[in-house]
Parts: sequence; structure tokens; C-alpha cells
Amino acid sequence: MVNAGTVYQRCRCGCGLICDHADLQRHEARCTGEARPPSDKTVKRRKQSKGFAEASRDFKKELAEDFGDKPFIIQCRNCTTKCNFKKPEKDVSYQEVLARFQEHFKAVDFFAAAKEAHVLKRKTEELAQQLQEEREEAAIRTQEASKSIEVAATIEHNSHMLINTINEQAAMNEVLAKDIVRLKGELIQTQSESQCVICRDSKKSEAFVPCGHVCVCRACYDHLARVSRANSVVCPTCCEEVRFTMRVYL
Repeated sequence: MVNAGTVYQRCRCGCGLICDHADLQRHEARCTGEARPPSDKTVKRRKQSKGFAEASRDFKKELAEDFGDKPFIIQCRNCTTKCNFKKPEKDVSYQEVLARFQEHFKAVDFFAAAKEAHVLKRKTEELAQQLQEEREEAAIRTQEASKSIEVAATIEHNSHMLINTINEQAAMNEVLAKDIVRLKGELIQTQSESQCVICRDSKKSEAFVPCGHVCVCRACYDHLARVSRANSVVCPTCCEEVRFTMRVYL
């Protein structure tokens, strides 16, 4: 079977078998150097047709040609999260199975993929730190705005009670009223900036990697993923391909 995300490597003892990297050392310890086709017992145990087993073996050999004895990792060409490759029925021919493998999977150098994953992890951690700082700053601004509104409301209430006896407070009340409008406007703007750019109803909750934009809610992202189907989801802000998302709380 061909599994996305699995690391494979050619046996270095001469048999040419492409092994799961985790099992390579155990295989080489008992390898005689002679190529062996998959046995009927193995095929039956794995509930595979012989054509499927041979197509799987030959496809991995075909991929290994570009890497020699170096390990390589198999990836999906179009799946964005979980691999959606469906195992063919037993009556599907060898050529058809092989064609499906070639259409769905590709191979990349393991060390290059590991380096890229490390870079992505570092960028993700930096993005998470930045989002955390922005979230803390937004919380402080919201708290300060709420306190300012409470203070302004108290002053306005007291001013209305004294307006009949202290006419001099009229000018102050006008200034306070304008401040309240301004503060409420700032609060509304702050709330608007946290809304999903698609539905304009729910809060933004999904951070796109690698572009870093936080612009949609979970429901809208799920809808984008369903609409895109085989194609990759793209960021509504910059149209960059989204590899995966992170949940954030604004």
C-alpha cells in the first residue's frame, strides 16, 4: 500500500525492495539480496488483489528512481489536510491502479521536507506569538474603552440631574456627550474589525498559514474547503494558497 506521509527508502542490500523507513533496518538484517514478489499469503492477509500489490510495489520503485538510496516521503498532490485516496476495488486492473497512484501521489526528498516543516513550524510559532501579543493588546484596549464608557455614562447621568440648578454644566455636558459618541464609535469599530470578512456575523477564528491573515470564521472556512473540493483553499485577503489553519480567539 502507498501511504501519504510515510517515509520510504530502497533496500541497500540489492533486492531493490522499497521499505517503510521504520522497517528498513529490520529488513536489511535478514535480506538475501534477491528480489521477491509479494507472496499470495501476504496479499491475502492485507486483503489486496495481486494487481494492487504489484502496482503499489512498482509505483514506489518508480518514485525511488529519483532518490537512489536516499529516503523520500510520499505526499498527496491536492489533498489539503487528510488524504482522501480511496483504495480501488479488487477487480480494478494493474494499469488503472498504477495510474491512480501516479495521479494522486508524489514524492519529495525527506530531508528537504523535514527542513521545510521546521521552517513552517518556526513561522507558525512566531505567528502564534504575534497573535497572542495582539490579542492581549486588544483585550487591554477593550477593557480601557469599557471603563471609559462607564465613567462617561456616570458623568452624563450626574450632569442631567444637576442641569436644572447648575446651568454652567451645559457646556461640559455637550463635550461629554461627544466623547461618549466617539468612544462608542471606537468600540463598534473594534468589534467590526473582529468580524468574519465573508459572513460579517461571526468572529474571525482561523489564522491562515503561511500568509498569516486572520479574516474568516470556522463556518466560512469549512464552506470554502467544501466548495474548493480538490483545489486548495485560498486566502480571501491575499489569494495565497492555505496549507493549514490555526484556531485563534479574538
